[in-house]
Amino acid sequence: FEYCYQTGDFKQAIGIAIECRRLDRVQQAIELSDDKEEMLIHCFNLCQTVITSRTFRDELLRLIVKLFGDTNDANYNTICRCYFYLDDTRPISDILWQLINSDASSDKNNRKELTAYQIAFDLTEYQNDAFLRGIFNSIPRPPYSQLYPDRVKQQQAASQPSAASTEQAADIGAT
Repeated sequence: FEYCYQTGDFKQAIGIAIECRRLDRVQQAIELSDDKEEMLIHCFNLCQTVITSRTFRDELLRLIVKLFGDTNDANYNTICRCYFYLDDTRPISDILWQLINSDASSDKNNRKELTAYQIAFDLTEYQNDAFLRGIFNSIPRPPYSQLYPDRVKQQQAASQPSAASTEQAADIGAT
C-alpha cells in the first residue's frame, strides 16, 4: 500500500484493498488521493463489475455514499445509484426532494432541479417498478391546501352558510 501511495497509483491501492476486503485501506487510498471523486467513481465501477460478494459490495457502497457526503460537490447521480443497489428508497427520495426544492437564487440555470429529473429518468431505466413506487411513497408531499388553494377556498365558501341564510335560520328559530 505504501508503495502505491508513494507512486500515486491509488487505483491499484484500491484494487489491492478490495481483493483483501479491507475497507479501511480503500477509504485511506480514497482520502489520500488528489481526486477523491474519481476514486469514488472508480470504486463504484468496481462494485458493478468485479465484486461478487453481495455483503462486501453493500459495505463498499455504504462507504462510497459516506465519502461522497464528505466531499464538497456531491455526485448525486452516483449516490442514488449506490442506494439503488442497496435497495434503499428513502435516501433517494430525500435527495430528489432536496434537489427539487433548492433555493432558486443560488441555483443558476436550475441545475439542481435538472439533476433531479436526470436521476429520475436514470432510475426509470432500471425498470424496477416496486423500487420506484417506494421512492414515490417516501417523497414528502405538501398539504392539500398548498397544492390546490383555489379548490380549498371554494370548499370553504360552499361549506360556510351565508350571512342571509344564518339570519333566516335565527328568525325561524325565534318564532
